[in-house]
Amino acid sequence: VSALGMLGDKWVIPFLAQALKDPSVTVRVRAAIAMNQVLIRLEEKPTVLLRSLTQALTDSSPLVVYHTIRALGILGLEAALTEILRLMQTKDLSSSILSQLALATGLIGSPKAYFPLLKYVNHPNIEVRMNVVKALGQIKEPKAYSVLVKALQDSALQVKEQAIYALGYLGNKKAVKEL
Repeated sequence: VSALGMLGDKWVIPFLAQALKDPSVTVRVRAAIAMNQVLIRLEEKPTVLLRSLTQALTDSSPLVVYHTIRALGILGLEAALTEILRLMQTKDLSSSILSQLALATGLIGSPKAYFPLLKYVNHPNIEVRMNVVKALGQIKEPKAYSVLVKALQDSALQVKEQAIYALGYLGNKKAVKEL
């Protein structure tokens, strides 16, 4: 399965979609990782994948879910965002899953993610906060300006760095005085 991802060609997608349903957790994890490798290389993203990836979000393995979220982000569809935002509403998500969800919303780049992301801007986990701030910049929602300025005061350097980049993505000239 891993070799299919290294090929990076769209003809492997049906095989990877099938592998996401394999009884072996190892095969499903490798299929999700391979799906990311293929999607990164494709200029035109195959929308037919949405159903397979959405189904994989309910996998019992957190690793499959983690890599599937990334694949949905790379796929970049508004419909994928709907599934990601739905999952963000789930209680008791691990920090690594929340972090990946934030990254995926940023990859999709839709301002519809603004309010759901705000819920996690003060999360206790540094990686979650960092990726939420990064996503707020990537979605280019002007309302995020004040949140990003506040993130410049975060206790974690990684969050501050992402806030600087995110303010740059927004392109608001007022940010210069805040930096």
